[in-house]
Parts: sequence; C-alpha cells; structure tokens
Amino acid sequence: MLRCDKVAGGRRPAARLAIAVLLTLVTVAGCTSDGDDGGSVPTPPAKDIQGYTGPDVQGAGHPIGLKWDWSTLDRYLPFVKDLTGGATFYEFEWCQVEPRQGQLDWGVVDRVVRSSQRLGYELMLKIRLGSCWATGGRRGEERGDKRKTVSAMPQDLDAYEGFVRTVVERYQPLGVRQYAIENEVNARNFWDGRPEQYEQLARAGARAVHDADPKAEVLDSGIASPIYGAAIAERLLTQGREDEAIAAYQRYYARRGGQYDRVGTAAELRSVLARDLVRRGLGYLAATQRLAKEKAFDVYQLHFYEPWDNAPALLEYLHATLPSTMPIEGWEVGMFQHGAFEQQSEDQQVRAGEAAKVVSLLLAGGIRRVVWLPVAAPHDAKELRFGLVDAGGGVRPAGEVVKRLASAAEGATLRALTSGGTSGVAFGRGKQTVLVLWSEQGATVPGTARSDAKASTLSGASVQWGDAGLRLGSEPFLVSVPLTLDEAARLVR
Repeated sequence: MLRCDKVAGGRRPAARLAIAVLLTLVTVAGCTSDGDDGGSVPTPPAKDIQGYTGPDVQGAGHPIGLKWDWSTLDRYLPFVKDLTGGATFYEFEWCQVEPRQGQLDWGVVDRVVRSSQRLGYELMLKIRLGSCWATGGRRGEERGDKRKTVSAMPQDLDAYEGFVRTVVERYQPLGVRQYAIENEVNARNFWDGRPEQYEQLARAGARAVHDADPKAEVLDSGIASPIYGAAIAERLLTQGREDEAIAAYQRYYARRGGQYDRVGTAAELRSVLARDLVRRGLGYLAATQRLAKEKAFDVYQLHFYEPWDNAPALLEYLHATLPSTMPIEGWEVGMFQHGAFEQQSEDQQVRAGEAAKVVSLLLAGGIRRVVWLPVAAPHDAKELRFGLVDAGGGVRPAGEVVKRLASAAEGATLRALTSGGTSGVAFGRGKQTVLVLWSEQGATVPGTARSDAKASTLSGASVQWGDAGLRLGSEPFLVSVPLTLDEAARLVR
C-alpha cells in the first residue's frame, strides 16, 4: 500500500467544522446528470440533444471509459474516438420519457443509444424516476439549469416496474446490458426519500431488469464521492485507530478547501460524524451495502473524485464492507477541486501524473472499469472537475496519459504491483507487458540487458534504464518489456 501523508493545517473549532461539513454534503454531494460534463455545462432541452452522425467507429475492448456532454460532442470528438472500445453511461428520467401519463417519447434516449453504439462505446443506462404524475403529480424542484428533477417514490410500484421492463426490452436488442437504479441517493438534489424507500425501489427496479433480461447486470445508484471520507474515518475509529482516522479524514478532504476544516482530535472527528446530515449520508451507504449483501444488484457502482492518494484506503474500505464476489465498477472517476483547477502548464503535468495514478490504482485494486468524468473543461464556468480536454478541444497531458493506459489495457491481463516501495499496475499480453510504475519513497527497478526494454515519462520522453537500474520517483513512468506478466512482475520485485 502507498504511504499517505497527513494533511497539514491549523486546528479549527469543532462547531465551525461541523457546519462546513454539513454545507458541503448538501451542496456538492451530487456529481452528474444526463448530458452534463460534471455539472458545469447546462443540459440542453431534449430537442437539442444531438447524436453522432459520422461513420461507425471500431475499437478493441478496454476498461477505460468516458462520460461526455452530447450537446458539445463535436468539440472533442477526435479524443472520444481515440478511446473507442471503452464504456459510457447515460442518465434519464421516467418523468422525461413520459411527462404525461401514456405519452412516451423515446427520441432522446434512442439517439444516445444508437450514437454510442456507432462510436464503438458500450452504453450503460442510469434510470431515474424524477418528479411528475408518477410520483403523485408533484413536479418537484428542478436541479438548476440541468432540467432535471429530484426523484421521489412512485405512487404505483407495479407501474414503475413496468416502465423499467419496457426500458430493458427496448434497449436489450441494441446491446445495452447494464442498468443503474437512480443516482447518488445520498444527495438531496437527487433523491427525496428515506434509505428504506430506496432499498424498496432498488429491489423493484432490479427485479424488473432481470425479468426483462436475465443476463443483464443491475447496479446501485452510486454513492456520492464525499461521504466515503467520513465512512473510512468512522471505521478506523471503531477499530481504535484514532490517529489514522484523523489523518484519513484530513487526506480525503484535502481538495475540498474551506468546506472541510482541520480535525485535530478524535473528539472533534466524532462530533462531525455524529451530525444529522453525515449520519444521513452514512445511512444511505449502509443501505447500499445491505442491498449488496443480499445480492439485490449485481455490480457495485463507485464514484470517486478525491486526490489519488486516497485510493488505497478507499479500496481497503470497499473490499472490507462488500461481498468478496461483488464486482465494482467506477462509473464516475475524476478530480474535484474546490474553487477550480489552475490552468498553468506545470499544473497540467501534475494532473497527468495524478490521472495515471488514480486509474492505475483503481484497476489494480480490482475495479472492473473506470469511466472518467468529465471529458472536457467548461467554456464559461469554473473548472471544478478536471477535464481531459481543454475548453478549446485540445487534448491535455492527462488525456494523452489516459489514451496510453487504454491502449495498454486492450486485451490485457492486469496485475497490481506493490513491492519494495514500488506501486503501479502491469498490463500483460502474451510476451509483452506494459507497466505503470512510481515510488513515493524512491525505489529502483533492476537493470535489464535487453535492448528492447523501454521506459519513458508520461509525456513520452525516454528514460535511461541501464545496468544500474531504473530509478523511480513520484512521477509515474511507462515501462514496456518483452516479458510475460509473471516475468515482468518478478522483475519489479
């Protein structure tokens, strides 16, 4: 496991801390909606959502996907094509498809499904209820400029199951095999209900999906990224590991700015964890874990936007609290920065390194797929979530790195590399293996006499690797060796 440093900073009063945490969990828990790029680009009306109309794109399968805004796809279409063979998802509401009872319009979803297929992406659908006649006639509060409504329990659960079955029967012939029930139900701007109501809805939705397509996979809503920090810290507290709990809390929220103040003592941390809104979020996480243990759904959905060095603790938490046979997929993975990311060129190289580390660690930790959100930076808003493409359509260094990882992962067997202070992942295909390697403490990979063994920086610059070995630091290197996966792993050890 990687070494994780504590976050520095002065102590703040527990009351101020609690208020900050409560405000944050209310305002930033939700991450995405249909057609958005991390919440920064307004979702257009249905009639303006366009599909892909170019020639079909083909690509070999790999575990790295993208989430993009269909209304601005032309701006970064070449980059999306470069990662063909991955996956994407689309979120829609029952209340959008059927705004008036008996009047269904599938036009928008149809275009997205067909266009994703033509782009060579596997499409996953996220089915939300929204608020309308189906929830008792109450329209519900719209989610700002995203033209979405907060989901509520349906008045007729049988009718809900019927709608879900119709969705699956419609899109199963077009290759859709995965369906998520709702989105981030621990966020008030996505779900207006109680944890036990979500459990009831999730069971009904999963039952309907499996009735329509027994081979389909059902996922939970995906718990919003911020609550995992509280969950990890609480678990460490219950184990008597107070100092580790404080450090984990500080590290997890390091990029959330003034929204999260420093916790200096275990008492302050317990005070935060006892607050009503934190308990609400942890309650939804517990409800999702109960559903997983009873196998109400098939795959656990992960959302993660925090600094990369939280990935080991998060993976440890997930593997400790979920059934060992439960697959995990990262439908929303990226970087969040309170106040917006910097745009300097040197900062772009730092972000490239972080992208390489977070994607590598999640894949090496058993996460079955990683979907980056968002693809592109916004035109006219603060960049709270980091895009792989800039506002003008240029591919950033982080985008180039993600492309290289996708290429390395095509048809490959993955293996985690954590030995002697070295971290990373290996992608093996026959007698050729590509490794992503780094060491926070500094480590050396033994020298190799093979002239066809190569090492480079993330930007593609060659790195000397002679008899003295390859010296690793915090910047990840890409290493290609003409060895099987087992042989390459032994080389690193």
